[in-house]
Amino acid sequence: MRPPSPNEESLQTSTSSNATATITSSGYRFSEPANNLDKLEYKSGGEDYYLGLRQSNASSSSPAYLSDSTSATSSSRFTAIRDMTGTNSPFKSSPWHHQSNLSLSTALLPAGTGLIDSFSRKEGHVLALTTGPNGLLYTGSDSKNIRVWKDGRDYTGFKSTSGLVKSIILDQNGRVLTGHQDGKIRIWKPSSRRPTVYKLVMCLPRLQDLIKNSLPGKKNNTGAKGPIRHTDVISCLSLNEDMSLIYSGSWDRTIKTWLVDKWTCVDSVRAHEDTVNAIAAGFNALIFSGSADGTIKMWKRETHGKKFNHRLVHILVKQDGAINTLIICTGTVGTTGTKKGLLYAGLSNGTIMCWKQQNGWEGEPEILQGHNGAVLCVAGPETGSLVFTGSADNTIRVWRRDEINSGPHVCLSVLTGHEGPVKCLAAVEDQVDIGFEDEDEDPTRYWILYSGGLDKSIKIWRVADPGEAPFDCF
Repeated sequence: MRPPSPNEESLQTSTSSNATATITSSGYRFSEPANNLDKLEYKSGGEDYYLGLRQSNASSSSPAYLSDSTSATSSSRFTAIRDMTGTNSPFKSSPWHHQSNLSLSTALLPAGTGLIDSFSRKEGHVLALTTGPNGLLYTGSDSKNIRVWKDGRDYTGFKSTSGLVKSIILDQNGRVLTGHQDGKIRIWKPSSRRPTVYKLVMCLPRLQDLIKNSLPGKKNNTGAKGPIRHTDVISCLSLNEDMSLIYSGSWDRTIKTWLVDKWTCVDSVRAHEDTVNAIAAGFNALIFSGSADGTIKMWKRETHGKKFNHRLVHILVKQDGAINTLIICTGTVGTTGTKKGLLYAGLSNGTIMCWKQQNGWEGEPEILQGHNGAVLCVAGPETGSLVFTGSADNTIRVWRRDEINSGPHVCLSVLTGHEGPVKCLAAVEDQVDIGFEDEDEDPTRYWILYSGGLDKSIKIWRVADPGEAPFDCF
């Protein structure tokens, strides 16, 4: 191995004494002691690692919490893009503690790939995040606060009456939908006059619907077959194709369907034998759900007038261990450019399964292997061929699929830096000119990847897709 450069030596001395930076053909990685994960104990009855978030399976009451009294170490491992440590920086008064104490040479990383910024916060573990218009980033945690970030800075925030925000999504009108510990969905909207002020416009189920359905002798006035209120934590949210329906999954083992224009629950299904950890609304009125019972189920939405019904079509997999996350991506198949869907599932055994729409969502899935811990999150941009996976092994893997030949996925790189399990990911295409001399001949596309972890930190990465067959990951 070649001698380390001064920048590499700086990297090694700036990390903890128990972790070292290793230069590899795909960039750099931190080698950490194997007992780092001894703090985690997997509970088969739920998708969360036992960090005080979940005490037992879905039949239990809502979870307890870890104390936030222990603060995480804050660091910025890559500051070549911007310096946000000036005296006027919003981070000085933010609950996020930001430092720029390390300069990382781009020579250590694949061209165009690197860690842009990193923040640590005391509010709690980062459990959910999503991107919005105009460069906004929304984050939720096991505190009661939802934070909004813009250009890497604390932009604004809003507070709910319930903590443990495990899911955040945006609808087509820019409204923010959050799923909470108390079994409610809250809808927020920025003020037209003051965009930094977010107002609570709706809480589901509505109080008036709860009162009507509690009256003796009254049928469910919303049309739902079962109870219209979740009795445990809402773990996941998803919108259908035209964003007219909201799907919510819960630790109470049910999936509920909500009509956006009327804000009413129109269907409720007892979907699994254990906690519902993930839900993804797909093409052609299909909905996929994943559970701690080890199954992934495919449901078909049917409408009869104003009534909705969801019929179980197929069980894609049934195995030991929890299904932690599901997403649906759109990919190009063959040289004709036909768009087809792909379903990705993250499992507790460290693997990722991929089903293709062209196979009718059935048949044997492709298995992606590489993580040394449970896969807790998967993200895929609306365009492009990259898929990102976060794991309890504290790493993020970047995968690229062979869209032209429908070949297997290949791991492009492994991103390290989190000091705890990576719980949530979101990716958008990078529109910033990074200064290549001949951009017409450069096939590389670049993505901004946001990651949130149980180390109470959020990190921002730039990831390059070279557009050619890469080497395999270590």
